[in-house]
Amino acid sequence: MSQKKYAVFTDTLCQGTIPCGMVHDENGMISWLVFDTEREAQLDIIDDIEEHIRQFRNEEREFNEIAFDDLFVVEVDLHEDGALSTADYGNFPPPPL
Repeated sequence: MSQKKYAVFTDTLCQGTIPCGMVHDENGMISWLVFDTEREAQLDIIDDIEEHIRQFRNEEREFNEIAFDDLFVVEVDLHEDGALSTADYGNFPPPPL
C-alpha cells in the first residue's frame, strides 16, 4: 500500500533526477521529505529561496547562489517501507540510516 505525496526533486549531473530532502524523526530515523499537497512542496522551495535572499542581503551568500531553477515538485508514491516511486523518475529506496 502506498500514499500519494509530493516531494521536491533536483537534477544532478552524477545521479540524474533525485529527491532532495530528508528529515530525521525523534528516534533518529531518516526518511524522505514529502508533503501532503503540491502547494506545501512549492512553499518549501519558496522558503529556501527567501532564506538565500536573506543571506545574500546579509552578505552571507553570493548572488549566483540564490537561483533555484533546478528544483521542482513531483508527485510520488510513498511506500510503507519509506521508499519513493515516481511515474517519470523511477524508484528511490528508503534513505540510508
